[in-house]
Amino acid sequence: MAELERILDLIAGYVWGAPLLILLFGTHLFLTFRLRFIQRYIGKAIRLSLERSQEGEGDISQFGALTTALAATIGTGNIVGVATAVAAGGPGAILWMWLTGVFGISTKYAEALLSVKYRITTPEGQMAGGPMYVLERGMNQRWLGWLFALLTAVAAFGIGNMVQANSIASMLNETFDIPNWASGIVMAVLTAVVVLGGITWISRACEALVPFMACAYVVGCLYLLIMHIDRIPASIALILSSAFSGTALTGGFLGAGVAQAIRFGIARGLFSNESGLGSAPIVAAAAQTRNPVRQALVSSTGTFWDTVVVCAMTGLVIVNSQSWTLSLLPVKDLSPDLRATVEASPAFQHGGLDFGKAPADLRTALLTAGAWSTVTVLPDAFPAGLRETASAAGALRDETLTVASLPAELLPELGKAEGWRPPPQKGSVLTKTAFADIPTIGPLVLTLGLLTFVFSTILGWEYYGEKAAEYLLGSRVILPYRILWVFSVLVGSMITLNAVWTFADIANGLMAVPNLIALIALNPVILAETRTYLWEDRLDEA
Repeated sequence: MAELERILDLIAGYVWGAPLLILLFGTHLFLTFRLRFIQRYIGKAIRLSLERSQEGEGDISQFGALTTALAATIGTGNIVGVATAVAAGGPGAILWMWLTGVFGISTKYAEALLSVKYRITTPEGQMAGGPMYVLERGMNQRWLGWLFALLTAVAAFGIGNMVQANSIASMLNETFDIPNWASGIVMAVLTAVVVLGGITWISRACEALVPFMACAYVVGCLYLLIMHIDRIPASIALILSSAFSGTALTGGFLGAGVAQAIRFGIARGLFSNESGLGSAPIVAAAAQTRNPVRQALVSSTGTFWDTVVVCAMTGLVIVNSQSWTLSLLPVKDLSPDLRATVEASPAFQHGGLDFGKAPADLRTALLTAGAWSTVTVLPDAFPAGLRETASAAGALRDETLTVASLPAELLPELGKAEGWRPPPQKGSVLTKTAFADIPTIGPLVLTLGLLTFVFSTILGWEYYGEKAAEYLLGSRVILPYRILWVFSVLVGSMITLNAVWTFADIANGLMAVPNLIALIALNPVILAETRTYLWEDRLDEA
């Protein structure tokens, strides 16, 4: 598994290199200026999104299409994804996530407009649309449509299924000691109940879940911000400065440069709001709407709520809580005696041990017990003799020390060493640590929020993947795809998070490319439709 993760990290580094970041963010900027800063219509778009009108052709209401798209976007990206961006790219990644959301509103608007304009009615009488139809009917490039559909049908199992299932299973295990397989079975059963009913059932479930889950989570974030309101100015200043100058080593944080802040901020921003990815327009094409621009405006609010509001609040909460600076060792898997010793230590805080501040004898006891398998070694932090011995034993590679590979007699010397820097925290740990500040119910609020986020995301992404598979193989593939989807929820709950996250990053990048090509090539069509219906104030016309 370690080798697989290494290979996936290497591929992700190439996929998310400068070319894709420039193409993605450049498309956001290009469409923003081409459409005369379409973000200025966000108020009108929100008002339209709250209307429950069912006028025009389509399978579900505009509000149903929005909540289904929001269900697919407001998920682990808003909770674990934001924290992962901070852990890897520092606080500055939050600003790049936020900017991706602000400028991504124009891209979400454009891709939804094209999907409605070029949608079709299937032989079964249902609407079908998305970038694959835009590429085929708008650009006469069926092979690109086929490529996008293939990537979407496969990538959905990463971004919308296994990542989501893994996140909630890990959270339930860490919080309530529920086995991953048990939570996986429950999620699989609930998923089957809804997705087997098709888009109508999915839409109804999302209309019920999305407003509730979003409001409850925002209230929790506001509570935490008010609790530490005195820290907010410094946190905002740190986010702004780190975005352009990087973040120095602090506490348990290993430090990150500007490139890392940009990469992880934009990557996690795309993972969360999906602007430019091409997924949300698939459900936008099913909406009952009078014209493409009305639904495009409604769809654009999804990016606003997801990133400009929810992701920004999550990021500020995490930075404001200072949990990202801690090097916490989870203690739930320790023996009762060792756990009691850890919890009695002054270095025990926020439900975990700050390993770097623990006494040398406690460090040695934990290392002997195998409580921490690897540690990042800072240059010259450990005695030269220890570094040489570790290197000779093959335990030190790329500044990462594998504790289990060291001779037992070296563990006391290792425990006394200064400069300890355990691996960066998992995103789920950072968020959980931040929410632990809410007395008694904090972990429960976070877990319930993540549970509803994850479940609704699994539902929304099933529809995306299903429609992509239908484009490739016809309606006969729908039922087998749904069954495979339910099974993958169970599988995803029991595999490692690092591999799943990296796979999702790769899939996101590959999906985005053909969609962005269509948006750039067909920007005159987007501009013409916008001029006709929005700038000439004819939104109510069919």
